[in-house]
Amino acid sequence: ERFVVGVNQCTKILESAIQRRNELQIDNSQNSLQKSGNESRRSASSINTRLSPVPTLILLSRDVRPATILAHISIYAHILKIPVAILPGKSSVDLGKVVGIRSVAVAMFLPSFGIKDLSEKEEEQLAISDENRSGCNTEWKDCHQDVDSFIDFVKSKIPKMG
Repeated sequence: ERFVVGVNQCTKILESAIQRRNELQIDNSQNSLQKSGNESRRSASSINTRLSPVPTLILLSRDVRPATILAHISIYAHILKIPVAILPGKSSVDLGKVVGIRSVAVAMFLPSFGIKDLSEKEEEQLAISDENRSGCNTEWKDCHQDVDSFIDFVKSKIPKMG
């Protein structure tokens, strides 16, 4: 999944990203003090990073009331240096129509991972056979390139701060 919708789901992803960032900072400071890396800890951190990546773009709807419902999202985004696009007008309803629900207060895009990055268990869940893999890789790549292109376009329209 590259597109996450909803305050609770987005908050969970952002909180886990902040926790991971803090763990990595602690690991880095311990490694620099000890100068001997703990391989099991480092590999666990990299697994967590792959399983719940840091978002690449966050969309906030301006028409959400009360606005304090979304206040923490922008704070988390600032901490993690994630660009935020505030959508004008009745964007919560419009975005909701696009994704097939009543309204969307917040949505985020996650970075892409190719099929080659999936674990064996994830491949089994997707039931990808060797003969379907090449066609699936092409479709997967095209879809993710389109999403990445959209994200880059939106990011280019967000004014740089500081």
